Amino acid sequence: MEKQWVGIDVCQKYLDIYIRPSGKLFQLTNNEFGIAELIQTLKEIKPELIVLEATGGMELNAAIELTQAEFAVAIINPRQVRDFAKATGQLAKTDAIDAKILAHFADAIRPQVREIKDNSSSQLQDLVQHRRQISNMITAEKNRRRGKTNSVQSSIDEHIEWLEQQLKEIESQIKSEIAKCERWKQKKKLLTSVPGVGEIVAITLISSLPELGKISHKSISYLVGLAPLNRDSPKGYRFAYGVPSLVGNNVSPSSIPAFSHALICLLILGKVLIFLTNST
Repeated sequence: MEKQWVGIDVCQKYLDIYIRPSGKLFQLTNNEFGIAELIQTLKEIKPELIVLEATGGMELNAAIELTQAEFAVAIINPRQVRDFAKATGQLAKTDAIDAKILAHFADAIRPQVREIKDNSSSQLQDLVQHRRQISNMITAEKNRRRGKTNSVQSSIDEHIEWLEQQLKEIESQIKSEIAKCERWKQKKKLLTSVPGVGEIVAITLISSLPELGKISHKSISYLVGLAPLNRDSPKGYRFAYGVPSLVGNNVSPSSIPAFSHALICLLILGKVLIFLTNST
């Protein structure tokens, strides 16, 4: 039987699905009923790979359900798909065309299938991101307070006090989520045993880097932007780039050398993490 490749373009209301090479194109609603119908349809053809674009979280429900139905699913950076479309001469852009391009991308590129977060993991990541947002708001308000009159300072102080209370509540929720999962508790204990890794960085790694302990140290180094990439033309410089937001947003620039050292230590402990993951 000929291998089948599926591309799904996701928007808030609809899923546009294209199956390659059969050329079948159809649309379903992006809700539990549409996703259930999609799973039943795909079970009949048993696709080799399903590719979706990252669309600000709108793709997650479909991706999680498809993964739980034991399909191979890859969520791709939209920039990669757009560059691929341009390289193949496809400049027009519609939902149907995007679904077709995604299926072609799946067939030609065969992107690696990465772990899709389940609902509890997604909730933990949302809480960690919300904590960071509140922390940034507190910093912004403290900076805004400087040089203001007493009446304005008083108003800002009230807002800071409210934000700090919200921060404590979010941190309490994060601790509760970690406490519910024995695997997360073990990972947190191991991560925080490394010099330079505190509780916030450990929780960020757990929520945003589930691959830690599941793939090789070289793959993890590349994924987090610590592996120098060749740029041999024109001057032959080699440098690391593509550091994900989990590093940039949770580690201050002055702390990046210490964080890099800590993460290298974590890579050395990779076999321990793999053992913990496989034994739970």
